[in-house]
Amino acid sequence: MAQIQPRHDPQKQQLSHQVAKTTTAVTLGGSLMVLSGLTLAATVIGLVLATPLLVIFSPVLVPAAITLFLILAGFVTAEASEPPPASFSTGCTNTLLESTPSGQTSWTAHARSSPTPRMMLRRGRSSLDSSTLREARELKIAF
Repeated sequence: MAQIQPRHDPQKQQLSHQVAKTTTAVTLGGSLMVLSGLTLAATVIGLVLATPLLVIFSPVLVPAAITLFLILAGFVTAEASEPPPASFSTGCTNTLLESTPSGQTSWTAHARSSPTPRMMLRRGRSSLDSSTLREARELKIAF
């Protein structure tokens, strides 16, 4: 007996592809329309709630915004008009983070008026006197 093979009709395949494309496009388009509608509604509600607050606080907010803008514009102008090594923020950062020979930052090194026994021990025993050695032993600093 001869087997009957089903024929593949090219028109039916094209029709099924078009139906799938159309269904996908309608679903995606509808979803995006709903999302854009929700975004618009949230924006309108936010403006309705924020407008009275902005009107009430505008005598404070407007001068504060102008002052903040001028301060930031001054910093940006100062940074842009100077060569990089001479700029304000670079100079401050280098001053604050400058390292001293003992490995401490400059503000902690300058805060101490005299070196600690541990710092003196690092430099060698020749700079130690008997009272400093006694202090070091009391603090249990290893020699």
